[in-house]
Amino acid sequence: MTLGFREWEKVNEEKIVTSIKNWFSRAIGGAVSKLDSLIGAYKRVETKYFSEWEEIVTEIDALQVSLMNSDMDPAESRSIDRLIQRKNSLLDAIKNKQKKELDVILAEAKIIIGDDKRLSDYWEREKTHADLEVAKKMYNMSKSISDRGIQGELYKKYKTSLDRFNKADEELSKRYKKGKPGYTAIAPEYVTIGKSKGKEPGPAERETSKLYDISKLPLTQFELEVESLNASESKKLAKICTDERNKLYVQMDLEIDRINSEIDRTSGESYRDEAARKISKVKKEYLEKIREYRTKITIAKKEI
Repeated sequence: MTLGFREWEKVNEEKIVTSIKNWFSRAIGGAVSKLDSLIGAYKRVETKYFSEWEEIVTEIDALQVSLMNSDMDPAESRSIDRLIQRKNSLLDAIKNKQKKELDVILAEAKIIIGDDKRLSDYWEREKTHADLEVAKKMYNMSKSISDRGIQGELYKKYKTSLDRFNKADEELSKRYKKGKPGYTAIAPEYVTIGKSKGKEPGPAERETSKLYDISKLPLTQFELEVESLNASESKKLAKICTDERNKLYVQMDLEIDRINSEIDRTSGESYRDEAARKISKVKKEYLEKIREYRTKITIAKKEI
């Protein structure tokens, strides 16, 4: 396994072809900028998780090392075992929080991408690169701790992330470019005809943008707009509204988790009562929006 580590450290993923990104920016303009913003948010969530994970894992490692002391009192040993269990539970908690935050970002990206294959390809490549950056940081950090099991797991994660990024980059190179690596001519079937410098959105992007705007309208206006849509558009609109509803559920859970975490760190019955009122208010606000989207989904599906 050590030999594998050293071999993989020699891989410099920064040298992988990146010129496709520039073409995408020219070809599909604004949507790429929106996805880039979401990738930035994605990286921030991952980096925050990594930072918290690193701190807790380092503490667990130190506690496990201390357990190796043969002169330790049995009561103290049991106390350390309980502390390690609590920290492992904390790891699970921050992982769940990270997942919920990422779900919000992924739902937003899904709406922007719609049925546009080019945007889907671009998002997948950029996301795999973000995953690779975090996996590399976590693997490098693992070398400073004594737990070889964690090192092995993170090595596998880093290797898998690198393989995925290489594959995504290679597939896009074949699909959007032709000839030898580095040849910048775009394959004809992917050139958007009639666009000024490639900055005008394509039909699929315009349709997704229009349907997204409709999804945000008040119910009365929403219902009137749906009457003018065909079955295919209504189906897509129902999907957008479903994604928005699901995103609200995740956001509500995150807000409630934040309030509950404050309760865990604060004592006092009065504060707990205040926290309960805050949670009740949050649920009321989000559930009203969620019910509105449920109604919109029902209206859109009637036209399918």
